[in-house]
Amino acid sequence: MSMSTRAPLPSWSPIPVALRPLVYLVIATTLLLSLDAASEFLLNYSIDWLKEQIAHRNGRTAQDRCFWFALGAPTSLCAG
Repeated sequence: MSMSTRAPLPSWSPIPVALRPLVYLVIATTLLLSLDAASEFLLNYSIDWLKEQIAHRNGRTAQDRCFWFALGAPTSLCAG
């Protein structure tokens, strides 16, 4: 009867297992911040594009006072 001997695990083997949640946390946080920045850019770009389209359709120019009120209104709403 031969006994098979297993090699003992190295003493550092729990370290990757213990650090894995930290790595996942860093990756998840990075992804969420990137998604937040991308969605904010897309939303602001879409709002600005829509304002320009409405101003163009109504024939407003930079010389019209209401042009600047219309373009500045969403900015003042988001500034708070």
